[in-house]
Amino acid sequence: MSQEKVTKNFDHNEKIRNHTLNTTFVLITCDVGEEGSILEKISTLKPFREIQQTIGQYDIIVKFEGMNGTELAELINKEIRGMKTVRSVMTLPLVTLA
Repeated sequence: MSQEKVTKNFDHNEKIRNHTLNTTFVLITCDVGEEGSILEKISTLKPFREIQQTIGQYDIIVKFEGMNGTELAELINKEIRGMKTVRSVMTLPLVTLA
């Protein structure tokens, strides 16, 4: 399916909602066996929307919404990267298709 068709399938309000909420995914790699404790710690952070443990290159994926770039950078640097068992963090901000 072409990108144009995918974009047309989205409801206009959905595009506005996603843009307004500044959705960002954060991919985390951690020490083996530490996924559970990291999941618990991150689940207390606001405004996380969803968190999942994964298998592969990354151990955890977190969806954050409603934060500007400065707020998100502070949260990632202080709260997530500050955890001793976190090995790497990749941030993927969503791009709004217009």
